[in-house]
Amino acid sequence: MSRCGFAQSQKAYDTAVNELFDTLDTIEDHLSCWRYLCGDELTHADVCLFTTLTRFDLVYNVLFRCTKKKLLEYTNLHATEERLAFFYRFRRLRKLAILQLLWKGTTKPFFR
Repeated sequence: MSRCGFAQSQKAYDTAVNELFDTLDTIEDHLSCWRYLCGDELTHADVCLFTTLTRFDLVYNVLFRCTKKKLLEYTNLHATEERLAFFYRFRRLRKLAILQLLWKGTTKPFFR
């Protein structure tokens, strides 16, 4: 993800964005057959995915200009993010992540 946001050239950005969305497409297809990344059990990989998905439209889509698709356009990825957000701890993590982004003024370095 950061390769998109901090690319030093248009070519590097284009390559990073294409690789990012190819990966999201692959995960989307995988989640059409499985409830979680590693099958039917929640794992650390799903927690890592959740943090990325939670920030995707709010941060990566806007600040890093990863705008080929929004999370809502990925049926299975969006459903996974919503399913994980149902868990109390994940809901708290989502709220905390959003509050931290707003409180710390994450956008300042990008708009100097």
